Amino acid sequence: AGLSSACILAGLQRNGMGELYSIDLPNAEKEYLPTLGVTPLAILPRDKPPGFLVPEVLQPRWHLYLGDTYEMFPKLLSELPEVNLFLHDSEHTYKTMTFEYETVWPHLQPNGLLLSDEVSWNNAFPDFCRRQGLKPVYFWGTGLAGVSRPAGTTTMQ
Repeated sequence: AGLSSACILAGLQRNGMGELYSIDLPNAEKEYLPTLGVTPLAILPRDKPPGFLVPEVLQPRWHLYLGDTYEMFPKLLSELPEVNLFLHDSEHTYKTMTFEYETVWPHLQPNGLLLSDEVSWNNAFPDFCRRQGLKPVYFWGTGLAGVSRPAGTTTMQ
């Protein structure tokens, strides 16, 4: 629906800088959530497109790509000059979460943030942080967590 995107875009507009790049595979929750024992909640209404909650005034800073993260994410990262903030809020499986964290990490700027939704659904986030030697911050009761890339680390250019 685009609620997270609308909130991020409102912040970008207020700051007068930044772009948001989103990859979405509409209604993918119908496929994978039941396999996790979870009832899908974010199914798009039949007559609404992905991101329908994003107001038109916020859309100029938004680049929405529809497709599979495994195909689109590496290509998108190779085209971006830098990544300062990454939010995982797509398929919450161990495999996909790990793929996205590992794929974005080399591109994340020092002091950049990696945020993730639904970190309590599996161990992908704590396992990633352990492998990288990072101390995450958990927003208890929300399913959200984050970690900052240490200053002085090298990124891919």
